[in-house]
Amino acid sequence: MLYLCICELDSAKGCYTDSTTRALGSYSTTSSSNTPASCEATCLGQGYTLAGVEYGSECWCANSITVSSGGGSLVSSSDCNMQCSGDSSQTCGAGYRIFIYSFAAASSTTSSTSTTPTTTTTTTSSAPSSTWTSVGCYADSSNRVLAAYSTSSGSMTNDQCQNTCNSLGYSYAGTEYSMSTFP
Repeated sequence: MLYLCICELDSAKGCYTDSTTRALGSYSTTSSSNTPASCEATCLGQGYTLAGVEYGSECWCANSITVSSGGGSLVSSSDCNMQCSGDSSQTCGAGYRIFIYSFAAASSTTSSTSTTPTTTTTTTSSAPSSTWTSVGCYADSSNRVLAAYSTSSGSMTNDQCQNTCNSLGYSYAGTEYSMSTFP
């Protein structure tokens, strides 16, 4: 018996205009298997908090939206109507239209101070929050409810799944029973 652990990022920001001065211009890639989930995972893996899909096969990443002449303005979601190269049932922006998704990991800060007669050392570290809240039970299918990352184990627990997703920077985690793993 296998139990599947699946992870996902935060929600969409919306459809924006783009131009040659890119709305998200820090990192980009083109893929014949591009989807919002694969782009989000790519950007998160590169250390960015924003991911954008454009022109079906393009993925753009940054930590802030660049507003320029002709780019960076929020428009109707219906303007982002091009099919994704990796899944024709999903949309991935359009020509100079980028659908942007954001990720904001919850974090907590821990500080400690130690003092010796000649030295004072203060250490501060930030770590992802380990507090998870249930958002309910959802029906799943081969078109995954959470699709960014998955792993399976015969001994998977909710805590293990949440810790795995948290360590990878994801904000949603889900477990389900499975006889096989899904991509």
